[in-house]
Parts: sequence; structure tokens; C-alpha cells
Amino acid sequence: MMIKRGGRASHHRCFPYPLLQVYCWNKANGCSVIVSASDLHRHFYHECTHHAISCPKCSTKVLCNSLCLHLRSCSGGQQPYVTESAQGAGDHQQSTEVADLKAMLSTATQQVKEQLLEVKGRLEVLSLDGTLQTEQVSSLSHTMNSLKELQSDQGNILSRTMNDLKQTLQRDLERGANRTRDGIARVAADIGVVRDRLSETGRETFREMNTLLRRSLRTQSTHHWILKGYRSLKAKARRLGSADRYSSPVYLCHYFISQGVCFERDCDDLLLSMKICVKKGELDEYLEWPFQKRMVLCVVHPETYERKEIQLLPELGDEPLCEANISVQRDGSLFGYPLPGRP
Repeated sequence: MMIKRGGRASHHRCFPYPLLQVYCWNKANGCSVIVSASDLHRHFYHECTHHAISCPKCSTKVLCNSLCLHLRSCSGGQQPYVTESAQGAGDHQQSTEVADLKAMLSTATQQVKEQLLEVKGRLEVLSLDGTLQTEQVSSLSHTMNSLKELQSDQGNILSRTMNDLKQTLQRDLERGANRTRDGIARVAADIGVVRDRLSETGRETFREMNTLLRRSLRTQSTHHWILKGYRSLKAKARRLGSADRYSSPVYLCHYFISQGVCFERDCDDLLLSMKICVKKGELDEYLEWPFQKRMVLCVVHPETYERKEIQLLPELGDEPLCEANISVQRDGSLFGYPLPGRP
């Protein structure tokens, strides 16, 4: 906006009507008040104390509130024409400023009206959105209230159900505990009776088994094993230097034994020897150890049927056939078990 004052053009920015701030029309006379454009008329005509008029004697512009003091000290002659001319120039300037102010106020008013229309349209949209949001909030509030009521009802039902279940479980647990205590008491009494009976029965059984085993150990048992593949075993010994073969393990005198023979090459001759492999059996804890049973090796000529027998009583070498003795009998013989991992 451009406003002309006293023949000069001043450029000002356009502000909305309520925000437009202007100086008082008497700024040239010393008034420094800045008011809104709507309050300028009231301030100028009713509040401003810097109105200036021309002195009737010297035509000098002085403030109205200082005119009396100026007249007492003024010594100049009266110049009515000068006063009228100065007064006319002042009125013309004021008329120009008022016209400019009216134009400025008209423009500001038009801008305010346009902004009010725009604000009104936005307010209508906001009002519609607010109505929709109010309806949604009301619906949501109704739904929340329904959910709260439903949750409260379900909570009450669940609480009653949990209390009933707790009471039922307590009663069942008490009855079960009573039955369990009674049953345990009866079982403990029965176990005591059975234990006494088993103890006596076990002692009798143990004595009978010891008697039976001692009798069975005194019995004689015989097992014949005939070597098959005699020629092939000899050929293998001549080729490799030694060859042996064992029978399938059998219980002999309650020992789990595998019998065997061995050929060893000695220059151009072959030496025939007998082998015995004692394996771990099911009755080892009741048997006599070390192993002391007599074995017989018999060789029969295929044409003349001539027989040669060798009786063998195993002797303990550097490696024992049993573990450390468990007990020492009266005659000084040792008893034990086969070493773990040994055949």
C-alpha cells in the first residue's frame, strides 16, 4: 500500500485490519503514540495533546496546550492572512491524510472480509469434521462402556468359577491325601511282613543254593571236541609260522570254556599244543578260582587208529587267569573272577 503525506509517497506493507498499527497524525508535532488504525480517530480527536495551531500574532505553529504561554511572550504583529493561509494548508493536509486513511481502511476491511469468508468456510468444514468426530467418539464411548460391562460380568463369572474350582480341588486333595496316607500305612505294614518273610526265605534259599552248587561242583562232566580241517590248519602253520583254532564255548563243569589246538613251526617240524580259553559265564561268582580242571588232548592215526593222549592241568603263568582273590579257603587256594576284557 502506498500513502501520500505532504506530497511525499510512503510505501507500507498491507496488514490485516486488526493488526494494522499507525502513528498518530500529530507525529510531526511530537506525538509518538502508535495505535491500531481503528483507534486512530478516537485518539486523535479525544486523547492526543499535540494538536498545533498557528499563533495569531507571529503565525508560528504552537501546541494548543502551550498557546496561552506563547501569546504572553509573543511580540510579533497580527498577520490574519498568514494565519488563514497556514490554517488552510493544515486543513488540506489533514483532509488528504483522512482520505488516505479511509482508502487504507477500506482496503483493510475488504481483506478482512475475504479472510472472514475463508475462515467461515474452514470453520464449516471443521464443524462438520467435529460433528463426525463427536459421533465417532460417542459410538466409541458406547462400545467401551459395553466392553467394560461385559468384562465386569465375565470377571465376576470367572472369579466365582475359580473360587468353586479352588474349593473343589481342596476337598479332592484332602480326600486323596487321606486315602494316600491310609494306603501308605497299609503298604508299609505289608512291606514289613513281606520283608521279614523274604529275609527268612532268602536265607533258606541261599543255604539251599550253596548246598546244591557244592554238590554240582563235585560232579564230573565230559565234553568231546573233534578238530575239523586238520590238514588245512597244518598248512597254515607251515606258511605263517603258527596257527590255532578254537571250539565254540560251552559250559563244562559250570565253567564257560572254549577248547583249542595250536600248531607252531620249529624248523622243519610242527609242534602241537593244547589251548583252553575260559570266558566269563553266568555262574562265575559261585565257582572255584583259579581254574583247576584236567583236560585231555587225544590224537588218532587215520590209518592204524593208534591213539596218543596228553593230560593237561592248567598252570598259572605270569598273567593270572583271575582277578585278585576274594577270599582264602582253609587249604590256601584262591578264588576270584576272570579279568574284564579277557576271553
